Amino acid sequence: MTERDAALVAAVRAGDAERVRDLLGAGAAPGAVGEDGLPVLCAAVAAFASGVAEALVAAGSDRDQRLPDGTTPLLRAIEAACATARGADRSPEIAEALARLLDAEDQDVRLSGAYGLALRDDPRTVEAYARVGRLDRPEYEHDHRPDGLWRWKLRNAPSG
Repeated sequence: MTERDAALVAAVRAGDAERVRDLLGAGAAPGAVGEDGLPVLCAAVAAFASGVAEALVAAGSDRDQRLPDGTTPLLRAIEAACATARGADRSPEIAEALARLLDAEDQDVRLSGAYGLALRDDPRTVEAYARVGRLDRPEYEHDHRPDGLWRWKLRNAPSG
């Protein structure tokens, strides 16, 4: 591992998006591998460091890279968002992390953020689903996440 790549691994671990962008601009490899043997993109995903993840992907990190366990960084991001949304931690920080996913370029990531907010009965759910955009790809036919808005509306409809 080069010094730049080692510095990139440290910056990703620290969640320092600006430093990550600087190191990538200076030649650090966007697909650098951390001590765990996984691409640094996986560390950014696990930390919900969306700015870091976006910098890595913009520089060429492969979000669809097949990992030893058969997943991909993108799939891990989606699974983490859904698991976090279902979790017991109802802190505002988790809701904000889910809301930050709505800024992602990838529609699947935005959908996971919107679904997570719906599961938490967050008042930003309607706006979140609007930011996801039209879900007309065939892979969404059997996906449970698009129904999150409908279920949120049922739970939050005024009685009477």
